[in-house]
Amino acid sequence: MHWSVGALVLCAASCDGTACLAIPCPLPVAINITVTSSLAGGAITGVFVQVPAFVTPIPCNGSPAATCIVTGGPGTYGIDIGATGFQTVHRFVVVTGSSSSCGCTYVATQHLDVALVPAT
Repeated sequence: MHWSVGALVLCAASCDGTACLAIPCPLPVAINITVTSSLAGGAITGVFVQVPAFVTPIPCNGSPAATCIVTGGPGTYGIDIGATGFQTVHRFVVVTGSSSSCGCTYVATQHLDVALVPAT
């Protein structure tokens, strides 16, 4: 049974036997990155995350640790993480598997903790 409300579709008892709210589907969170300073885990402002496959940098927010969310599907991500006054680091993260529920795709979110070293 489906009910339509504008662009929103509610489905009941049709998504693995559970009620759900779908469409538009949220973007899957592939990687959740927490960034701190290597100096006693201090706060960093102006953190940037750049995924070469993406055109624009990924915004990060929060304090004392910056939190950065990379959306996407399964695959290998090359990621540059940095901030003004700190050395930029490069990491590879593999995001595996995806599942579907109520017509939306989900991935196994990877968590990455990075401590940036001040530039010399």
